[in-house]
Amino acid sequence: MWTSWCRAVEPMVDKVVLEKSLFEMAVERGRETQSEVAFFMVGLVRKKVAYVYDLVEFDYEERSPISVRSGVERKLKLAGILPLGLELLGNMHKHPGSPTPSWIDREMFLSYARGGGARAFVIYTVDPVEARAYTVQG
Repeated sequence: MWTSWCRAVEPMVDKVVLEKSLFEMAVERGRETQSEVAFFMVGLVRKKVAYVYDLVEFDYEERSPISVRSGVERKLKLAGILPLGLELLGNMHKHPGSPTPSWIDREMFLSYARGGGARAFVIYTVDPVEARAYTVQG
């Protein structure tokens, strides 16, 4: 006889804290182009709070008004030179319409989660300025 059971999996991150000046820099960078803009978020997680200390813009392998894709080289270099205790928390990117994840975003979130990587994702808009944070649960 097979017995299946499931327990609720709590999210690893409940909140993302980003210094106002970093957010303003991302918004300003987003206003400079019609294309999407994306950043790696560098920081640490303490008690389910992701503290973002820096944003590092992608080295774009693909870039359009509706999608971006980072080259792997910068991500690997960045991960290899982070000071002890800091990590790549996830990424932050601009959307043209609303800060709601697209199907591409959802697939990317899931692929990161399956690989044990990023924990937090922030999507923002520049007109109006709005941001939402997401994490993968379960």
